[in-house]
Formats: sequence, C-alpha cells, structure tokens
Amino acid sequence: MATQPQPLLTPAQVTRAFTDQSYFNSLTPQQQAFAVKGGTQNANTPQGVANAQAAAGVQPAIAPNAGDGVDPNNVSNAGAQILKFNNRPGGSISAATSGVLSYPSSRPINSNSDYVTFSFFDYSPTFKEAGENNNGNTPYETYNASVMTKNLTPADGLGPIILYMPEDIQTETSGRWSGAGFGPLITGLARTGAQLAAGEAPNIEGMLSNIPDGLTRGKYKLILDGINKAMGASLTENQLLTGSTGAIINPNVEMMYEAPDIRNFSLRFKMSPRDGGEAQKIRKICNTFRKASLPSIKTGDGKIAGASPGFFLKVPKICQVSFMQGGSPHPYITQYKPCAITRVSVNFTPDGTYATYGDGSPVATELTLSFQELKLIYNEEVDINGGGY
Repeated sequence: MATQPQPLLTPAQVTRAFTDQSYFNSLTPQQQAFAVKGGTQNANTPQGVANAQAAAGVQPAIAPNAGDGVDPNNVSNAGAQILKFNNRPGGSISAATSGVLSYPSSRPINSNSDYVTFSFFDYSPTFKEAGENNNGNTPYETYNASVMTKNLTPADGLGPIILYMPEDIQTETSGRWSGAGFGPLITGLARTGAQLAAGEAPNIEGMLSNIPDGLTRGKYKLILDGINKAMGASLTENQLLTGSTGAIINPNVEMMYEAPDIRNFSLRFKMSPRDGGEAQKIRKICNTFRKASLPSIKTGDGKIAGASPGFFLKVPKICQVSFMQGGSPHPYITQYKPCAITRVSVNFTPDGTYATYGDGSPVATELTLSFQELKLIYNEEVDINGGGY
C-alpha cells in the first residue's frame, strides 16, 4: 500500500501561518506556499478554504461579521483614527475608503484581531491654530489645538495603512532631572525667597546664621586665588580644604526637575508577498511612508507662505499611529498623539541575500519606521486602568 504523502504543515500550522505574521516569515518558501494554498490535509476546513481563496485572489470565506469586526477594505470601520480619551485632543476621523493599503492583504479582521493603523494628515501650524482657537479654551486645549481633529486635514493622495502588530512594541516616558549644588548661604537666601513668595514671614535669623560660614569660605577662596596666581597652579577649593583641614565644602546637591521629554518610538515590519498583487501593495506601503516623511517643494502654481515656488519647503505630513484590537483602541497598549515621521528605512535584503521573483519584486522587504510625538503628554492623560496615552 502506498504511503500517504505527509503535508509540509499540519492544519494547525497552516492556520497559525495565516494568522501569525512572524510565524509565517519563519517558514521556508515551500511551507509558505503550502500555507497560502491551504494545504492538502485541510483543504476542506473553513480556514483552508479561506487560504485557498486568498491565494486565488478571491475574498476570504471567513469574513468578519458586520457587528463583530472590521473589514480591512473599509477604513471607516478599521479604526484609522485619532484617539479620544476623556475629551483629550483628537476625535474619530473617517479617511477615504479608496486607496487603503493593508498587509497581509487577505487576512480578515475580527473582534479579536490586533493590528496597527496609520493615517496621514497635513501639518497644522502650531501657533496659527492656537491663536485661532483660543477663545474659551483651557491652556491644555490651546497647547494641543494643532493636533485636534477639527484642525487636521487628511493628506491628499496618502491613504490609510493597516499592518499587522510588529514583534517589538515598546513605550518609554522620560524626563530631564539634573543635580545642582547649593552652598549654605545660597540655600538660606533661596529659602527666604520661597517664604516671601508664599506670603510667609522669612526666617531672617536662620539666614543670618549662615553669614559667618560664608565669610570663612571667602577667606579660603582669597588664599586659593593668591596661590593659583602666584604659582600658576590650578588648585580647586576642595583640594585646598582637603589638604589643610581634611574637609570639603558640603555641596548640598539637590536633584531638580527641568522638563519632560517628547516621546519617540520605532516599529519594524517584515513583509513577504504571497502573490504579485501583494508585492505591489508592499511597494506602495513603503513609498507612502517615504513620501509622507519628505518636505514638498510645491512646484507649479502653488505658493508657500506667499512666496514663489521653491523659496520655502512645505513641512512633511504627520502620522497618527493607532494600536487596535477589533474595532477599538487596544486596551493594553499605550497610544500616541499625532507624530512626525523621523526616519523611514526600507531593507530589500532583510535575510542577507538578494532574491526576487520573476517580476523583480523582492521575496521579503523590511520596513523600519521611527516616530516622534508632536506634543507632550501629562500626568492627567495616563489612565492607570489601561488605554489612553
């Protein structure tokens, strides 16, 4: 009896290849082709039928229900939006359904699907929007005016993009602190100033008690200056004190907060086309990000700031990155306000070897994107229970 040929992948592996992009990328080309076609052992299963139809360019059989998911071909349902958390900047937007790009292109999105969307907008001048929309606004609203939905215009010719969740998603919040040394006399004066600013009676006695110590230090500084000038030396104050008294000046170092940092993050996607149509989509996705990240010289009849074409450059587009689950913002992944695209890197040989299909399309393309948020986030914008910024 002839032995039944074993499939390259089990039905479970085929299903995983269709729903897990990183696992699909780890397969051999033969296994990838087998997964796309649905496999010989699971061709009659719903998932196998969906895979086989996808390979043939047919709409997948497993389609999202109208009330239970998101159609990647309908961006109005796909969550390509600026998130709104407790009336914070931004509200839902509806990008044009035409021109939406997604990878993988044949994967259905349901209520359990995790994915990331990118929407592109014209840059909104910060001072212009803040000035025109300052009537009755709080300082917070004025600061965020240029990234609010009502002030954002979808970028012409740059449709939204839907991609799978990348493997390395991180968020980082940082602030700048620096150490500052205050001598006893300065510390006393600073405390007196703080008390006066708060409307309290200053502790004059405490401040005056530091004067003798200040005079003592002054004597050592005079001696130090004389030695350095006479001998051409470069002794420091603490070196002189250490050698003569075995002590140093107490630096009274305090850590002082200076400012929060703007957040930045990077995402990396490895895309392997399963057919010619998907190869074209991958090319369009990469070029869309490249185009959005570059300034425009505005050739032709267009003018920038009233000047002749070419005198000024028009600022690149901005991007709203949204991490989604089903049709809603992902409840466990930190979201961002609109961002500047600071870097776009396209690697056509991510596996270290140049290889293409018959039409010249690369067998794999790696897209690395770097973003920097346009606005600061504040304590009040972080929800301890999840979601938000």
